[in-house]
Amino acid sequence: MGNARNLANLLSNGDVTIKADDIADGSINADKLGGSITGAKFADGSVNLSTQSTGTVGTGNGGFGLTSLGTAGQAIQVNSGGTAFEFASVTADLTELRKDIAILAMNDSIEQTQSLQELTSAITDTYTDEDAVTSKSSVSLGGGAFKTGATLSGTTVYINPWGTNGTYSSSDGQSHNAVTVTEGTGAWQSGGTNFTYVDLVSSAPGSGGYWIMPQGTTYDWPTTKLTVIMQQVTKAGGSGPSVQFGMIKDVPTSYTSYNSPATRSDGARGNISFNSGTSNGNQMRFVFDPVTNENVLTAETRSSNSATFTSGPVSYGTAFTTQQASDGLVYGSVFFRDSSPHWTVRTWFAVEESSPVASGSYESTATTISSAVDEMSAVVLYKDTTGTATLNTDFKVSVSSDNGSNFTLLTLTDTGLLFSTGTKIASSNKVSTTSGTQLKYKVEFANQGASKKTECAGVSLIY
Repeated sequence: MGNARNLANLLSNGDVTIKADDIADGSINADKLGGSITGAKFADGSVNLSTQSTGTVGTGNGGFGLTSLGTAGQAIQVNSGGTAFEFASVTADLTELRKDIAILAMNDSIEQTQSLQELTSAITDTYTDEDAVTSKSSVSLGGGAFKTGATLSGTTVYINPWGTNGTYSSSDGQSHNAVTVTEGTGAWQSGGTNFTYVDLVSSAPGSGGYWIMPQGTTYDWPTTKLTVIMQQVTKAGGSGPSVQFGMIKDVPTSYTSYNSPATRSDGARGNISFNSGTSNGNQMRFVFDPVTNENVLTAETRSSNSATFTSGPVSYGTAFTTQQASDGLVYGSVFFRDSSPHWTVRTWFAVEESSPVASGSYESTATTISSAVDEMSAVVLYKDTTGTATLNTDFKVSVSSDNGSNFTLLTLTDTGLLFSTGTKIASSNKVSTTSGTQLKYKVEFANQGASKKTECAGVSLIY
């Protein structure tokens, strides 16, 4: 063996390594390889994958079984068998997240008293005013929500608000000076028809007092026309003041004193009154018609029941025309005397009820976005003020992306969540729309009446 030649000496140029040039193409086959080629038989960096590797790595060896790495917009995921990786399209649905954002946007709009708010992929409309609303049909805005309007019945009924004779010192949880109520019938107009009246008799002398007209549930006062006619029968002594009528847009317990309508920002007071210098037989008339105009209280006076009524001044609080009648109406009167005898004021309460219009609708103004869309959804705030509306029948919302040329009806589902007390949240899935850049919605009411009253407090379009 001492004469054996070293393999290295057989290689070209005396090199001690086997190079690719030393091996003829195709000269090494499976028969020439004994055993397996392990990692230990390769020097670090000896295998060039960029040029010397072909074929694919099988999924069984942790590969993809692919010669390329998928396409644009794909992501790696584990296959259904859990044995390998694969490429799949990325199609994340952000609809539910956008619904949550829409609800937050509506809350923010209400908190900041914003009517219309635009986000990158949502348009939120809550109703502090009607600036972003058009194409109204038989609907009105009140209390921050749209609802069907009302029509006066044309029939006037004269009532005793207290229901029976007696002495009353509280009404709807609010204490006040006692007033004695005695019912009778008589004409407030000379030669006119006799109607039910009540004689109101003041309590003992004091620094001031008032009575509140019982609100109860007999009438829906925010949609009922009320005419109050007062006639001085007996005047008290002293200097007065004496008797005056007013109202506030609020709840009964907010009528806190005899001068509430004069001092509260949501009150209105007819600045005419009976006083110690007024002759018995004089009349005052006050009219509030919230169906026609909820921001006007009229006040008139005359010297007798056959004279001509002339208008008197009316004082309004700063919030009277912004507060909504649907938030509540409370009627009451100053009833003050500072010496004997008692005041007696004959009062006719004439009411004319209204009935809601069965159907109505309105649309939003269009909002223009930069790029056309052909899919939209929505989150809606609504109220069941009376009864329960059937979504998509009694209360419907449609969307359009081409400025109302084509509307697509949404399928609303009650989320079971409350936005605030009495205000429900409904949402829809995406629907296809005619492609466009001018987005708007339409709200429709149907089957409205005494037993079913529905309101819409806001809409957020998601695109």
